[in-house]
Amino acid sequence: MAEKTYNAGVKEYRETYWDPNYTPRDSDILACFKVVPQPGVPREEAAAAVCA
Repeated sequence: MAEKTYNAGVKEYRETYWDPNYTPRDSDILACFKVVPQPGVPREEAAAAVCA
């Protein structure tokens, strides 16, 4: 049997992609979306759903 090389699970968006201090580069393409999360849903997680 193959050796297990990963751990399944879900990481929070802020742990992998969210960077509030990110500065866009000249080569970046920017898009703007208004996202209103449901009560109890963090804004980063709602944004992740749009980005996916």
